[in-house]
Amino acid sequence: MGLLDSRRAVVTGGGSGIGRATCRRMTEEGARVAVVDVNGDAAEQVAKEIDGLAYEVDVTDYDALRAAVDDATAKLDGLSTVFNNAGASNLSQVHDWPVEEWDRIVHLNLGGVFHGIKATAPHLMAGGGSIVNTASISGTRPRRPRRASWRSPRMPRTSTRRPSGRTRCRRG
Repeated sequence: MGLLDSRRAVVTGGGSGIGRATCRRMTEEGARVAVVDVNGDAAEQVAKEIDGLAYEVDVTDYDALRAAVDDATAKLDGLSTVFNNAGASNLSQVHDWPVEEWDRIVHLNLGGVFHGIKATAPHLMAGGGSIVNTASISGTRPRRPRRASWRSPRMPRTSTRRPSGRTRCRRG
């Protein structure tokens, strides 16, 4: 008997790194998992490894993410967990970044979490569930002062969890 028996999860950024490891672990613990990643081949590979579902989706596209979440929820017969993990950064000094790159990273790291919460909340509120938003430890405890470009886009990810959790708690 696993810790996640009968759970149904959506993992964004599930095609590699922490997202891939999370998909594997959730499955080992009994969950059924939908792997969402901007890299469709990577999502497909992880889904094959875990007998899950794969979705090629850019989390900055709310409509596409919502459609994938709705489809996964129907195919998994419900949704009980979302793991908002998709994100990226740039190790350049912040003054070296083009403005467009900054905007892209902020939209991905913050907008992607918002989109993940918004797309999954109706399903989670209907049957109960959990929202997990991940970020680098640099988002909460910056260690290198010169790495503002790495840490700044991650900091808001950690602050979205409390308001979204409080909203859910108020509804039951």
